[in-house]
This record gives sequence, C-alpha cells and structure tokens, in this order.
Amino acid sequence: MSRILIVEDEPRLSQLVADYLQHAHYQTEQTDSAKAAIALAREQSFQAVLLDLMLPDGDGMEVCKAIRQHSNVPILMVTARWMKWTACWAWNWALTITSANLQPP
Repeated sequence: MSRILIVEDEPRLSQLVADYLQHAHYQTEQTDSAKAAIALAREQSFQAVLLDLMLPDGDGMEVCKAIRQHSNVPILMVTARWMKWTACWAWNWALTITSANLQPP
C-alpha cells in the first residue's frame, strides 16, 4: 500500500488531507513536528511527503534538506508562505509532484 507522510501543524487541515488520502486508499502517517518528520522519513518508507514549511519546532525547508540527505522521496511543499526566494529554494530541494509516480493502491 502506498504510504504518504503528512507534516502539518494545523490539526484540522492535517486530518482533512489524511481523510481524503485514506478515502483514495493511501495509508497516511501524520506529524506536526519537524523533528518527528525527519525521524519518520529516516525510519520508514514513504512514497511521498506533504510538507508544511512553517512548523512550530523548525523550518520545513530544513526538514526537506534533512530528508534529501538520505532519500529521493517526492516532497510536495504545502505552505501559506510565498516569496520568490522560497519557491526557488524549494524547487532545488524538492521533487515536483509530477515525478512522484504515485499509483493508487
């Protein structure tokens, strides 16, 4: 079964995304912590990561960098933060969702 890691500190949004993905037969793991996201990505296998850039215990960009050190899992940035430098930086570290090749289970 395809597994997706949801890293989002807004509980209602995180649960909404998880509900939609589970309805589409994806297995999800949720966390609201940068540190936990890094640990989960190291310890478990995911087919994609949905990553909020603004987390209470760390910057999502640093999470992305840490995941990239050991994995090429597709990362979709989910954020309210928008600046040109953010988009350029994120593009360099995350893969686009079109390269995810996520297949419904």
